[in-house]
Amino acid sequence: MLAANIPMLQALQYCREISWNIFYRECIAEACLRINAGRPFANALAPLGLILGEDVVGMLNFGEKSGAISKILTPLTQRMDHDLNLLVDRLKPTLEAGVTVGISLVVGTIILAAVLPVFDMVRVFAP
Repeated sequence: MLAANIPMLQALQYCREISWNIFYRECIAEACLRINAGRPFANALAPLGLILGEDVVGMLNFGEKSGAISKILTPLTQRMDHDLNLLVDRLKPTLEAGVTVGISLVVGTIILAAVLPVFDMVRVFAP
């Protein structure tokens, strides 16, 4: 949006509107208020460093000072997407194991519920 000459504040408001996460929406709204009060873009996002990461805020600060923030955002989003994919790839085996154990417990409970009455019937009919 910045490359299309949409103002920074308006671009952030669009991002806020399309975000599905309520926490992100609140953070973007706070950043909009800081920018509207005259603070630089990177300084407005500095309190969000825990969410975005300090390196992201640092790169945004560099992009703002160099005047190439729209050029910085593309590789930044690619790197963040790559990091997210790595995290998901690391979590997949753990999630698969957890789902397997959960399904095994459910199936085992169903089998046990079906077999236990048979043992009771054997006791009743035993001489």
